Amino acid sequence: LERYRRNASGAGASAVHTVQDDFFQSLSAHFGTPELRGQQFDIVVCDPPALIQARSDLERGKPQYKRAFAFAHSLVRPGGFLILSSCSQLLDRDGFDELLPRGLRVWQGQQSTDHPVPDFFPEAAYLKCVILRIPPKP
Repeated sequence: LERYRRNASGAGASAVHTVQDDFFQSLSAHFGTPELRGQQFDIVVCDPPALIQARSDLERGKPQYKRAFAFAHSLVRPGGFLILSSCSQLLDRDGFDELLPRGLRVWQGQQSTDHPVPDFFPEAAYLKCVILRIPPKP
């Protein structure tokens, strides 16, 4: 995050706010403060840890991702960008896509070719990322 702040400052960004913390424990702690309450940002990145680590975690983990993504979406200014990621190998691309908030998909990514996905092991396609542009208000 420090490197990001330096790069953003070097690129001329006038205000950059970053938070690194346990997402679910800090929602109200950070965004309930007078400084951030009601704030919206041009770009929000939500990259939670693997919330689904076993098949038994699927039904518990999907709502957690949905909650995290919905909260991140609420922080994006209309016309801004929302970047969402998951590294849960048991959450496939279709399952990931079902959890995404509404927005125009401008980019979709996965791990590079140095992490091959053999036909017999589809869970190897565990890295998922999408950039959404949140529609401006009419």
